[in-house]
Amino acid sequence: MLDLRGLQTHNFDAMNGASLSQCAVVDRSPAFACATLRKNPKPSLLLLAMMRGELRTATENASAAHERELPSTSLFLRTKLLPPRPAPEILARPRLIERLRSNLSLPVTLVTANAGSGKTTLVAEFLRKQERPYVWYQLDHTDADPAVFLGYLAYGIQQRVETFGETTFAYLQQAHELAQHPERAADVLLNEFLEGVEQQLILVLDDYHHLGTETPVHAVLDRLIAYLPDVVHLIVISRDVPPLALARLRAQDALGIIDRTDLLFTDEEIQELFRKVFGLALTTEQLHEYGTRTHGWITALQLVRQVAQRQTGLEDTAFDPLSVLHQSERDIFEYFAEEVFAAEPRDIQEYLMRIALLDRIEVETCARLFPEIISSAILPVLVRRNVFITVAADGASEEYRLHPLFQSFLRRRLRSNLGLAGVSAEHERLAQYFLERRAWEQAVRHLLEAEDYNGAAEIIAGHGNAWIASGKLASLASLSEALPAAALEAHPRALAYRAEVSRLRGEFDAAQNLFRRAITALRENNDPEGEAEVRHSLATIARRRGDFKSAFENLDRAVELTDPVSVVRRKCGNTRGLCLVAMGDWTAAEREFRLALQSAEEQNDEHHIRLITHNLGLPSMMRGDFGESMRWLQRMLRTDSG
Repeated sequence: MLDLRGLQTHNFDAMNGASLSQCAVVDRSPAFACATLRKNPKPSLLLLAMMRGELRTATENASAAHERELPSTSLFLRTKLLPPRPAPEILARPRLIERLRSNLSLPVTLVTANAGSGKTTLVAEFLRKQERPYVWYQLDHTDADPAVFLGYLAYGIQQRVETFGETTFAYLQQAHELAQHPERAADVLLNEFLEGVEQQLILVLDDYHHLGTETPVHAVLDRLIAYLPDVVHLIVISRDVPPLALARLRAQDALGIIDRTDLLFTDEEIQELFRKVFGLALTTEQLHEYGTRTHGWITALQLVRQVAQRQTGLEDTAFDPLSVLHQSERDIFEYFAEEVFAAEPRDIQEYLMRIALLDRIEVETCARLFPEIISSAILPVLVRRNVFITVAADGASEEYRLHPLFQSFLRRRLRSNLGLAGVSAEHERLAQYFLERRAWEQAVRHLLEAEDYNGAAEIIAGHGNAWIASGKLASLASLSEALPAAALEAHPRALAYRAEVSRLRGEFDAAQNLFRRAITALRENNDPEGEAEVRHSLATIARRRGDFKSAFENLDRAVELTDPVSVVRRKCGNTRGLCLVAMGDWTAAEREFRLALQSAEEQNDEHHIRLITHNLGLPSMMRGDFGESMRWLQRMLRTDSG
């Protein structure tokens, strides 16, 4: 069993070497930063209070003024946690199924190959043929934030282990802590594994390549893999070898790999595929020809079969699919996809091209966007006809998924048919649909595709705090970075939210530069409240750097810009108090905290009432008045539980 006591020693030694004032306002959560995979004795009330309070000190640094709640199950798309249904026609691959089964004795299996190699189909079929419980997690670009990634993992495991996730969900509320030290959240999840997961469990991460190369999720997953309990086996499915620390696993013979070479069909499998699944008998010469020209690539074999079946019974039998199989894989797919596509009725062709613009194909969404087509009837038919669509469903919800190569083909066809202006108009229509449903991220992505940069910037400016509150920092950063400078400066709160992401990640120099640009633009837009928020954020950076003069200047200016009832004033009072605590001026700090608390109580601001109540315990504790400190901390706990 893993023992992380060294982490505890390191952190407490660091605290002993620091001043009391520095220890009191440290922006870490000892309860989780010192996570150990052994059960700890129950902490004292004072220690518990300090632990919980420091979590709130971290929360003070989030730009969102509202307190974050534990995730609701409605925040998770159930279909992301479902494997695709078995294809109507599929060939069992016992040699690879056995490889996956034998790999269960290892911590990790990596299945990596390019699109159309049968990775997902193989793993899904393997899961259906074995008895261990499993969690299937289909990733896309929205999962590149640790909060989202770990949230889905915890929610998926919770569907198998009912008591799982409470501690992990609580930790994921700490935006600042999670942004700067995402790997610590992995320790929390590991603790829950050891305490709550008793039976063998398989975790599958499908389409891992969608996360890209510059995401902190890689560090989180590296941490999970390094200390993965014996009860868990991880399967990672990706088009590319992911940027993970896999060398150590290879050296320890702890990594199973199935790659493109393994996934290619052998001559015997090609023969079996055509005979049993496709209902076509191949001569020895044909078998050799198919094997040589397709190199066992399953997508090419499926395409040949579909075209051959559609040609059956036609007078023109001169078509020879083998004549094009010597081309590149993309050319092969384009050629045969055109044949498959052309065989569909005109209205279905149009339907396929338009749903290809969607990241997620759900029946209700399609029914509302394309009312002329009965989506609930057509989509299952397309799946049965093998038009490169699969479905994931659990009875309560379902989602259809286009083969990635076919989706790219359809998007190119739509662009060819409609032109750039026509495709942009369709993206605008889709964006409006998601805006009406307050699906801000999806709306922004379609607006960016339509090159409606002002519309995208306006949404980020109006709802960026929702991204930050949900921990989607990478998503917010990537969307705002896709905007031209002119759009950001026309909507400076979008620029301020981008700066806030950098601040939460501890990238203080980059954050300061962005905040200063935002201040100039906010003044030009006559937005004093927005400038005040930025000034407060600059003050928190200065406080962390020990530059209290600059912190006070920004706090003073923020107060001047706001009304007495503004939440920014309460945040400024709290931050000013923390600066004074760090400077050792306990009396002045207590005065600032009391004024901020009074304002919070007058405005029924429960979040800042709890935060400031905790901080009021700090000055008395530093003076040695532990009774007074305990009263404040107990009051905070009563408020928190009430």
